[in-house]
Amino acid sequence: MSDEDTDQEHGHDQAGAARSRTELKDEAVAYTELAEQLAKGKHAALPDPPFDAPIREAIADAQRMVKSARSRQVRRVAQLLRATGPIEPLREALEGRTPEIAERQARLQASEAWRTRLREQGDVALTEFVEQHQHADRQQLRKLIRQSNRTPPDARSRRGATTLFRLIHTILADADPPEATSEA
Repeated sequence: MSDEDTDQEHGHDQAGAARSRTELKDEAVAYTELAEQLAKGKHAALPDPPFDAPIREAIADAQRMVKSARSRQVRRVAQLLRATGPIEPLREALEGRTPEIAERQARLQASEAWRTRLREQGDVALTEFVEQHQHADRQQLRKLIRQSNRTPPDARSRRGATTLFRLIHTILADADPPEATSEA
């Protein structure tokens, strides 16, 4: 065991200052409350970076258990969460404030904005979209726009609107690849 591990066990943070028992207890309670929230299943999709496979498995186990077994498993989840580091990044991830989630939400909003614009403005917006995204199939987009604008709205027009959204989302995702993979 290293000196750093011993310091953390005895309530010393990275700067070397001793933390009070109250601070340590408050932190333990915060992790336990977070583990209890997760065990209740209030969060359907857990972001991957802070919540790795062992934590996901422990949460799934806690959701299946009852009474004292469940409380032991919740304590186990809290222990695994404590091992990941500070609690704030975990809370931020659950609230959807991670960069990955924010990027995905922005892409969804942009896709929805383009779909609305294409449906309302027609060929003018289509021309601008194709100019910005040369790899887009103008003919397929035009067909889906017409299909989604059918009157009266029916199942075919709803399917066309959904397909149009998916196609736009795919085009935007292909045009804006993650920056982590491109290192120049």
